Amino acid sequence: TVTAQRLKALTTGTLPTFLDVGSNMHSAAVAEDNLLDQLVGHYGRERGSVVLGDDTWRSLYPTQFSRYKVHPSLDTRDLYTADRQVFQDIDAELRNSSAWQLLVVHLLGVDHIGHTHHAHHPAMAAYLRRLDDFLQSVVLAMPKDAVLVICSDHGMTDEGEHGGASDLETLAPLLLYSPAMHLQTPPSRANPADSSVPVMSQLDLVPLLSYYLQLPIPFSSLGVLPRQALAVPAARALREFSRNLLQVTQYLCAYFFREQFDECRLEN
Repeated sequence: TVTAQRLKALTTGTLPTFLDVGSNMHSAAVAEDNLLDQLVGHYGRERGSVVLGDDTWRSLYPTQFSRYKVHPSLDTRDLYTADRQVFQDIDAELRNSSAWQLLVVHLLGVDHIGHTHHAHHPAMAAYLRRLDDFLQSVVLAMPKDAVLVICSDHGMTDEGEHGGASDLETLAPLLLYSPAMHLQTPPSRANPADSSVPVMSQLDLVPLLSYYLQLPIPFSSLGVLPRQALAVPAARALREFSRNLLQVTQYLCAYFFREQFDECRLEN
């Protein structure tokens, strides 16, 4: 539950290894198939994606974005500088939405307030109210055919830490919104004590984003397309599930039967 490894999971659909955790402060470029490379291949770099906020994205994907408006993320005592710049930059990007297919906005304030103070500090409550206003402005300005995905790369303990495997660190909310489509947000468990609410794996966001962006699912993704988030007839949903199943099967075939991979390829 550290940023670089979770961003890697959110874009490749793969499980980071234990050794990857040690590289969080000095992240290397992602080598696996991923959403950003698929975007560049399908739409071209100039119409692919833009990133605002955390500079970890540039470390992981140094050439894939058409524009980088990112800022240092490791000084956790600098609570607001990066986010203030994002608040200024996003209006222009939303007005120029025809120039990108994916806009990544990675805010740092909540994480930094938690690290510097704690999760229930008054500064946290005040900043969450500020983010409510920010999200309202985004919803009003976003393209009508867009999907807004609000999520977190990781959670945080009451003391303002993360990196471990507790429920507070591994669980985070997910919200999907679109002006044009009827979307049902996949259920997530905001309260760790409430075991009646299902949990969606973070890896499942990769095939979902691939579906929204009309891209192939990254080759080694282990994510499962969540039915609740598909506002389509059953026949169309079945086709999407079949595509997901084919992708996972081909990956497992390549992983477990490397020498016979060409013999066990499946046709769509």
